[in-house]
Amino acid sequence: MLLSLLKRVFLCAFLLSFQSILATDTKNQLKDSIQKYIYSNPALAKKYIHRYLSISEKQKEDNDVIIAYNYLGYVCMTLSETDSAFYFCDKAIIKAYGANNQNLVLRAKINKASLLYQTYNFEQALLLYNEALQLANKLKDSYSVRSISISIANIKYEIGKHSEALAVFKRYLNNDDISKSERASLELKIAKTYLKMNQPDSSMIYINKGLDYCKAANDKELEVYFLNVKGLSFLKKKDYKDTETVLNEALQKAIKIKNKRIEATVMLSLAGLRSEQKQYNESNRVLKAGLS
Repeated sequence: MLLSLLKRVFLCAFLLSFQSILATDTKNQLKDSIQKYIYSNPALAKKYIHRYLSISEKQKEDNDVIIAYNYLGYVCMTLSETDSAFYFCDKAIIKAYGANNQNLVLRAKINKASLLYQTYNFEQALLLYNEALQLANKLKDSYSVRSISISIANIKYEIGKHSEALAVFKRYLNNDDISKSERASLELKIAKTYLKMNQPDSSMIYINKGLDYCKAANDKELEVYFLNVKGLSFLKKKDYKDTETVLNEALQKAIKIKNKRIEATVMLSLAGLRSEQKQYNESNRVLKAGLS
């Protein structure tokens, strides 16, 4: 009888262990699917995230639940489900505090601040980024400190504090531990900031550096962004001929890589050129084409 009981206990333990292994394997597969579709097909990714969340909740794995909430916040914002996005962001923050996991609190706050930035709620985004920055410094997380500082500088750029933004961009540009792609991204930010400060010649220095990187790395998307800013730099100097040449080159490259978002950005710049030339009807036509 004792042997029979032990067999039953062993069988139950085995089944529970087997179910746990199956659940873990399923979660790994779901995580792979989420990462595969989160950018290309966010609606499908959302379904996988909900399944991942459901399994994590059943297993009472708080860390994975928080990760799922952050994922849902991102995809909901991508799908223009703004209220749902912030709902899941808040759940992630609350759950992270409940789990007493400062690293996940940091991730959740950064995630929500990013979504606030995307909705142009710069004041609230700045407050949350500053909270996150204090926590990142406390945790001695140098990567997050840099990332948050640059995000704060992005907000300063948007609200017209260009000198403050420029100082941050240039400070991190000289860091030895940033990648070449990160450096090129900062060069683009610096070029745009100098342009806002009516310094097109300074802007052009960083544009040319960025274009050199794009050619070496074969980064077609970033190249179009640099060309767009280059065209605007010529426009700032009233050099309409070079403006049109560069912006048309940027437009053709945007069309070639089939990126409608970048294409629209260049079209808006071309509309600005036509407006500067007092070709208002043509400007409106290009503007409508870019927004369609």
